Amino acid sequence: MKILTSFAGPCLAGALVLMLPLASDSPFYLDMAVHIMLAALVATSLNLLLGLGGLLSFAQSALAGAAAYGVAIAGQHTGLGPWMLASIAVGAAVALSVVVGILALRTSGLSIGMITLAIAQVLWGVAMHWGSVTGGENGMTGIARPALPWVDTGNPIVWFEFVAVCFLAMLCLVQRFMHSQLGRCLDGTRSQPRRMSALGFDVWRIRLLTFAFAGLVAAIAGVLLAFHQQFISPHALSLGETAESLLMVIVGGPATLLGPVVGAGIVVGFRVLVSGYIESWPTFLGLLLIAVVLFVPAGIVPGLASLLRSRSIR
Repeated sequence: MKILTSFAGPCLAGALVLMLPLASDSPFYLDMAVHIMLAALVATSLNLLLGLGGLLSFAQSALAGAAAYGVAIAGQHTGLGPWMLASIAVGAAVALSVVVGILALRTSGLSIGMITLAIAQVLWGVAMHWGSVTGGENGMTGIARPALPWVDTGNPIVWFEFVAVCFLAMLCLVQRFMHSQLGRCLDGTRSQPRRMSALGFDVWRIRLLTFAFAGLVAAIAGVLLAFHQQFISPHALSLGETAESLLMVIVGGPATLLGPVVGAGIVVGFRVLVSGYIESWPTFLGLLLIAVVLFVPAGIVPGLASLLRSRSIR
């Protein structure tokens, strides 16, 4: 009975996500929902490093963008199908994430953030200025979506369901990681790295494996973004995208599974919906961040969980 109860909540949430087209089949809202899910995956990859491991990385959005460019570039120069292109792009992005981790973990603290920021800026510069390969400021178009049997992925509802299934599968994988031995060891390295090292744990290896897994999550988000938009530009690797991912983690709640998802819903909602009515929407988003930091410093998800627990006790 306890096992059934523990699975009831996640299964219900997943079913609600998959049934979203029943509430609205508008291509606009389905597109926004897809962008929320993909932004949430990038924020989740950052949350694994920052929230769970205490490692500040500014490279996750750039890694997602690099995976998206990998699909576009390989698609132009090879005759491979979208599924094979996606596999190559994800593998290359994970390898790049490992390289980023090797370089960043040579230092500690804020220096890790500085190194990852520098790498992110290098990737953005390559995408922006290597026009003969990346299309430069104009980006790259003509990215074909993968085919599925018996359905048309050009249909907004079909594509939404496909992305939703990938999104829920990745969240399940992330939850598995967070509760695995490696995830618990990573949490230990965040709070007590010297003690973990003294107990015989290889702190450097634990953190490097986390960089690889976080890179996998970001890469899948980037590949899905390229297929969704059928277009990719240097904006996907920009510092603004990185700042938004960081904002999603802080607002939603670091070191939680649903925190980045809630944060992505708020940030993307402000960018898509509020911006249509208020030109200075970033100001209101900044005020929201200030309110969260002041009144719910742990984030919205932990804050709501604490509120529900206190009411249940009463």
